[in-house]
Amino acid sequence: MLEDIRLTDHDVILARTDLATSQLRLTNVQEENFDVALSLPGVDLSVPRGWNSVDVKIRGKEFRLINTHLEVAGFPQVQAAQAAELFNKAAATDLPVVMLGDFNTSAVAGQPNDTPTYELLVGAGFEDTWNLTQIGERFTCCQASDLRNDGTLLDSRIDFVFTRGAINTVETDVVGEAQADRTIPFPTAPAGLWPSDHAGVVASLVIPSRQQVDPSIPFVASTSFAVSDSARGSDEEPTSFEGIRNRASWISLTRRDHANGDVVGRKQEENFTSTADQVFAAYSPDELTVGLSGLWANPLAAPAKMLSR
Repeated sequence: MLEDIRLTDHDVILARTDLATSQLRLTNVQEENFDVALSLPGVDLSVPRGWNSVDVKIRGKEFRLINTHLEVAGFPQVQAAQAAELFNKAAATDLPVVMLGDFNTSAVAGQPNDTPTYELLVGAGFEDTWNLTQIGERFTCCQASDLRNDGTLLDSRIDFVFTRGAINTVETDVVGEAQADRTIPFPTAPAGLWPSDHAGVVASLVIPSRQQVDPSIPFVASTSFAVSDSARGSDEEPTSFEGIRNRASWISLTRRDHANGDVVGRKQEENFTSTADQVFAAYSPDELTVGLSGLWANPLAAPAKMLSR
């Protein structure tokens, strides 16, 4: 009979070591196991999970980075309690926050791993960076535990990069989910191994400098967008919200600081009813320049006034 069963599991944050402290400074390193942990019935055994964090100052810009791994979806009450601990402990800061990890909760209701935790995270003010930049889902969970399955088994998105505060998302991507990402074949794995049972999530973020945060400066969205063939070559210039929506199947908005033109965010928007209700558009067959009211306002300010470039 087995008398000693152990499982060692760690969550880590890796940092570059080739930058001067003037370029990258890490302080206030914290790590903690959750107070609420899964206890297996009939067995004197609990499953500790937790989080770690570090306050980052990079080229004068500061934020808190949090890494975590929540309990599996089969125990939603434990998972939700752990998420609440994140809000009250790890994320208890005035700094902008980047929070990432395996949250074991689906972004889409009805998918595998569907629990209330995702909505708790969003309801607490955290933005899912994938939804800010992408249309549609790309799954991150899960391949077979031995990584030998031939075709992909990914069927839900449970790995996230969340942000809160003055942080702008430029791009996101999922990596490690393609057949080309597998290892070379070997005798016990003729198709090779997947790099992990999860796909990875990558996000490119911009943190505005403190001196650039001016509530009086609105943002302008300029974009190229997909139009129907019938719209190309038309002399009609749509100058209304409806005119834009009727011409475009999707629109990719680039957020720029009006003062210096720096790109500080990007979003691909499909549902135009969620954008501002006042739009000025100067249309050509291949390009659209749009000034929006509210959609890309300074995050520390009230919605900007309508503005064209």
